Amino acid sequence: MATRRHLAHKYQPVMVLRYHDRLDVVRQRLRWLRALNPDVSVHGIYGGQEPLPAAIIDLFDSHYQLDLLPELAWRNMDLALLEWYRTIGQSLPFSHLYIQEWDLVYLAPLNEVVPVPEIGQSLLTGYTPLSMVEWKWDWTNGKRLGPLNEWLELKRFVAGVYHYYGPYYASIGPGAVLSREFLEFYMTLELPLLCIDSLRLPLVHAIGGLKVADTKLYPPDWYQPEHVDWIRRFNVRKWDVEPTLVNKEARQGHNAFHPVSNLLDERLLKRAQSRYNVSGSAPRD
Repeated sequence: MATRRHLAHKYQPVMVLRYHDRLDVVRQRLRWLRALNPDVSVHGIYGGQEPLPAAIIDLFDSHYQLDLLPELAWRNMDLALLEWYRTIGQSLPFSHLYIQEWDLVYLAPLNEVVPVPEIGQSLLTGYTPLSMVEWKWDWTNGKRLGPLNEWLELKRFVAGVYHYYGPYYASIGPGAVLSREFLEFYMTLELPLLCIDSLRLPLVHAIGGLKVADTKLYPPDWYQPEHVDWIRRFNVRKWDVEPTLVNKEARQGHNAFHPVSNLLDERLLKRAQSRYNVSGSAPRD
């Protein structure tokens, strides 16, 4: 568990924005995050290999370029965050880390998009008992032996080393909120590089007996047909959410979208600020 020096005693959020290219989109996402959450710092995590202009780096409260290889960093959010936390994050005062991706769009302040977590509690998106999805999910349904074998090997490892035998849970990546206690505990583990963050994140929480709840950004039973409209605006299947759909769904009161790879109409931000009575103007690029 977290050491006494690192225990959080009050809710104090910070954000990290992960990106690897598309600097034009990153600028807009960052401006909008600041405009809707003026009291929350935003720290950059860059997973690309091309040199960045200082004008981009200076937009963040702090900035870190990963040593982790880009292909590993993007598939393993938890490993990227651990590297950042060991290097920079430990020195920052915060209770919860809100993970923002360059293609994740919120049209409301953080506490209007996801529930406010308790101290020591993380929020994971699509958090669900593995039994609800394992027979349809590619990582566990056995249609591809490689992913299934990795998961079985990871289960054997944590049973033998950490004496954890279940129950098991699953999640999807975008929108996670991680407690400081989780990051501190994760640093004490030595897990093999098996599976994906969608399985490791719930597993590490379970091994540590750490509190976790759902972000409510995605339905817990991922494959129900009635969720088709939901998945059109928020998915992890690489179905890009077009700006026209964002505009339409925002007018219906929806405020979270993924993946959105294009720039959006600035009027969306103005409407969101008005709706949630967020004072101040968006910072300039």
